[in-house]
Amino acid sequence: MVAGEASGDQHGAELIRFLRASVSNLEIYGVGGQKMLAQGLRPYYMLDSLQVHGFVEVLRHLPRLYQILWNLVDSIREEKPHALLLVDYPGFNLKLAKKAKSMGIPVMMFNSPQVWAWRKGRLKQICDCIDKLVVLFPFELELYENTSVEANFWGHPLVKKRQPEETVLRFRETILTASENKVVTLAPGSRPSEMHQHLPIILEAVRREEFQNIDFVLPLADGLDFQEINGQLREMPIKIMQGKFEECIEASDAAIVASGTASLEAGLAIVPYVLIYRVSPISFWIAKKLALVPYLGILNLLAKKQVVKELLQDDFTPENLIKELRHILDDEAANQTIKNEMGSVREMLGAPGAYQRAADDYLEYIVRIYGPGTS
Repeated sequence: MVAGEASGDQHGAELIRFLRASVSNLEIYGVGGQKMLAQGLRPYYMLDSLQVHGFVEVLRHLPRLYQILWNLVDSIREEKPHALLLVDYPGFNLKLAKKAKSMGIPVMMFNSPQVWAWRKGRLKQICDCIDKLVVLFPFELELYENTSVEANFWGHPLVKKRQPEETVLRFRETILTASENKVVTLAPGSRPSEMHQHLPIILEAVRREEFQNIDFVLPLADGLDFQEINGQLREMPIKIMQGKFEECIEASDAAIVASGTASLEAGLAIVPYVLIYRVSPISFWIAKKLALVPYLGILNLLAKKQVVKELLQDDFTPENLIKELRHILDDEAANQTIKNEMGSVREMLGAPGAYQRAADDYLEYIVRIYGPGTS
């Protein structure tokens, strides 16, 4: 199993947990983070060895990434696994899939590359090297009709049972400095490069605007340097936590969230937020040229309208951030409209339990190939 980002580590850990619940002698090795390790992954590499951000920024990391790729190919040749399970991260994982496929290894993938958003030509590459695919959005099934890929939708794994209100309130009390305050979660991203691009602008907005009766919390993703980030927040009215994004977002009244899995998670928690993202100018220019959709945020794409404001690249400034955050905090009608739209999107994405259903699907596929009693 190979995951390349923090969201992939979460997906991978849950899949391992449910796979192990059904197969007692299961052995899984590959690339992941602390969550996958906790579920029993035997690591060849840790997650942070793959993490890069942006089109141009990746270039200087290519020699290291290719060395990891060749080493993983060698591991497949030596260990002869029954299957390869890839968790998103298509730029790297599709290359690995091609090599595994050529060695006769069944290749499964969790989370379809977003060919509907950009790089549509990648669809042929997926069909050439992926055998079994679990997609996270129902409309993606149409892409794989009449292809060799066996694709299924089992719901989105971020759709979960809501925490009991008393649990949310207890956690909220650990953030609040006064009972009447509102809580705002800051989620600049899960990768160091995203923190570098986003955090200074967020901090400048907090410095400039004297937000009254607001408590800010920053849940730091695994793999980021707690001491370094904490140093940047010195004397800032921001509480930093290691992990705890899900708990923080459910306890929040609003949020500032970098585009990615966290932004969908905030939407499914029905918490209004401002979407942010910035990369190098060249990377942004390339992305705009390749984009096939009008929005970056998956929530907006699913709703087919701008539910949350997107502050991208040059629009991502302290002034604009202050303005949009004020809007969702102070305009009750606008706030409720956003929540209503988020609720509609949540209904599209199925019932809780997607990881269990996906794990069962993968195991059924492997048994179909190798027969019962596979060992």
